[in-house]
Amino acid sequence: MATTVEQKRALRRTLRQRLSAMTTEERKSASARIRAHLAALLPQVPQSVASFAGLSDEPDLMPLSFEPPPGTQHLAWHFPLVSGDDIQLFRVHSPHDLNTGAFQIREPDPQRCEPVAIADINLILVPGFGFDPETGYRIGRGKGFYDRFLASARSDVRLIGIGFDCQLTKVPTEPHDVPLHAVMTESGLLTFR
Repeated sequence: MATTVEQKRALRRTLRQRLSAMTTEERKSASARIRAHLAALLPQVPQSVASFAGLSDEPDLMPLSFEPPPGTQHLAWHFPLVSGDDIQLFRVHSPHDLNTGAFQIREPDPQRCEPVAIADINLILVPGFGFDPETGYRIGRGKGFYDRFLASARSDVRLIGIGFDCQLTKVPTEPHDVPLHAVMTESGLLTFR
């Protein structure tokens, strides 16, 4: 029987194939639907959102941060920066505050953005490679950055995974994995707790 690590490795291969099968147009359309679902949810968030600048195979959330939909102008947007083995958050005001950093991910420029403690965040939008539609567990790309980061969040911070429908799958778990409260795909919100 395969170990959890081996199961996760095999699942990442499967998910990579699913994501690469999506056309650019399908990805754009699904991203727009995800943003529309989030735009309806965001006015309920009191103050601070941690988002992410997606890779080419991830949903594009950037317009939400820099072209805020009605009712969300009060929100402060924060983006992650990988520093060593950890993630730090920085307040970002414009797309010009982001540079290409580790793993070809657009990250905040620490010279132009102010750092923010995870304790000051109300909602974290979490990327992932796959999301379990029954349990809320996610599988990342294998480095553990988000597992360590999410483990340090306050218990009342809402954690919403962001992905495409094709990323919904049973996810094997390990003790350090952090379950999400919900997952948002182009089909809408799945809530777990």
